[in-house]
Amino acid sequence: MSYTGADWALTGGAAAVSLERSDGTYDKGSANLCAQCHQIRHPRPAATDGMIEVTSTRFGPHHGVESNMAVGEGGMGVTGAPGGHYNLIDAGCVSCHMGENTDHGFEAELGTCEGCHSDIESFDYNGTQTEIQALLDQIKPLLIAEGIIDVTILDDDGEIGNRSVPGTYSEEVVNAMWNYMYVIEDHSFGVHNPGFARALLEYSLTALGG
Repeated sequence: MSYTGADWALTGGAAAVSLERSDGTYDKGSANLCAQCHQIRHPRPAATDGMIEVTSTRFGPHHGVESNMAVGEGGMGVTGAPGGHYNLIDAGCVSCHMGENTDHGFEAELGTCEGCHSDIESFDYNGTQTEIQALLDQIKPLLIAEGIIDVTILDDDGEIGNRSVPGTYSEEVVNAMWNYMYVIEDHSFGVHNPGFARALLEYSLTALGG
């Protein structure tokens, strides 16, 4: 401790982060600190004779999967790629969530986006969030019909939540649920990596016969 302002310097963000549950690496300077926590934590499901046992009521990759989403890895049945927000923005998460227009809440603000998107009026840029939400809305009833979503547990809005029902399901159903939860837990509704988020949900929709 020097008991100076230097003690508050950012540490731990210099080294690239090897993502624990995929083959990817997140390497965006100071944003590497974010990736140390915001990544998939649970192992991807593995099938035995085409079936997978779900043992948790909170099945899915993790509550914060943003670094995996950015690099396009960790989904089921989909080979992804890094999105533009990873490839083109030097400081990754920090550039958008800690820009000059943001406070200490880390919430992205449109003023920060304007440096690249001068015509932006909402985060639903080019309708990406609307499209992703529409896919999620198509998939959820199909998962409910398969019995893997618990209809007795409601969210804060009084709607059926996304808790899973422990049991043994086909590989297709579990993979679809994984991808669905992956996009839900990313919280950006496609903004972090539109192409990959779309591919994950389209795979799920096809796997469920939608």
